[in-house]
Amino acid sequence: MSDKNIKSPSALMKYSSLGVELVVVLCLAAWLGRWLDNKYGVEKGLFTIFLMLFALVGSMYRVIKSLMNEQNKK
Repeated sequence: MSDKNIKSPSALMKYSSLGVELVVVLCLAAWLGRWLDNKYGVEKGLFTIFLMLFALVGSMYRVIKSLMNEQNKK
């Protein structure tokens, strides 16, 4: 990747932080879902599946919204 493709270091940090945020949110959703499954005795992991899907959709919405805002600034 050449230096011309990187607009600024702050943009690089912004998008790398979005990736880290996605992973952290998914991990927290998985942990909370497993805890709820164990607490309420759900054997099929319904809380885990629901919370991870909800976290994934929410995180992807945030990423897309951030990219759209960045394009509108140009």
